[in-house]
Amino acid sequence: MAEQFLNNKSVFGTPKDVPVANLLEGSQLGVGYQAKYFDASTPLVFPPAAIIVLQTPQMWKDIPELGYWLKVMMECHAKDVSGIDFSYNLASQGQPVGHDGQEMATPTKATRSAVSPTFVYPEVGGNLIWNFHRRWITDIQNPDTNASMEFLDTPVPYSMSQYAATFMAIQFDPSSHHTMITDAMIYTNVYPQSTTDLGAQRQIGQSKIMERSITYNGYLIHNNQTRELGRTIAAEMDIRRAKYLYAPANVDGIDGKIADAGIGKDIEAILASGGGQSWEA
Repeated sequence: MAEQFLNNKSVFGTPKDVPVANLLEGSQLGVGYQAKYFDASTPLVFPPAAIIVLQTPQMWKDIPELGYWLKVMMECHAKDVSGIDFSYNLASQGQPVGHDGQEMATPTKATRSAVSPTFVYPEVGGNLIWNFHRRWITDIQNPDTNASMEFLDTPVPYSMSQYAATFMAIQFDPSSHHTMITDAMIYTNVYPQSTTDLGAQRQIGQSKIMERSITYNGYLIHNNQTRELGRTIAAEMDIRRAKYLYAPANVDGIDGKIADAGIGKDIEAILASGGGQSWEA
């Protein structure tokens, strides 16, 4: 029987060494289904992509805490990340052929679609998310003075690496193994477009929890090298090491202040009254 998956088929544009479904045998919509090759027609599943911050703004190099917090926010606190998807497109131009009104199209320009990364963060105590992005924006340019990076004692060239961040999106397959990543993309020149509205309001009897939907500018880089870098970073992370079957529950027993209440107290009372005798002969 033919193999269900084939290796070393990067000729099709797939990532190097990632097994590829044998579509030659596994296609199921021809004359009828091919039961022997169901594995080769298994649909591809995309779990949530992993976001990995690669670089933070260099204007903060002497304030490393800001870089740490940005990395944690993007990687571990965003509940939704959109605007990072993209496509390859091919523009065409037509010329009349014949006399029936048809045109013959000719390819003219291949492009990637632009990206606009949007991260949705639940707001937390201290209005941290909003204030962090307020600082980022005003560090780039103060709205009152028009001065850029005025918190620096020594001015630096106004350049992308100073004010922008870079992150990677790694699209794993369901195995989450670094050798099986579906793709990996880099997004650079990333900086916020807005803090979003603060959210202040007065509606009698109404309160609300806040979330911040922050849209960033970004420039997409995607090629075979970004895939290899994604594989390297995924291997370093090795997220499969995290075995949540054994994750601690942050408690190790009943709190001593309440141990003598509830079921424990009831059991002690029964035992004290002689109700703990065994029924065994």
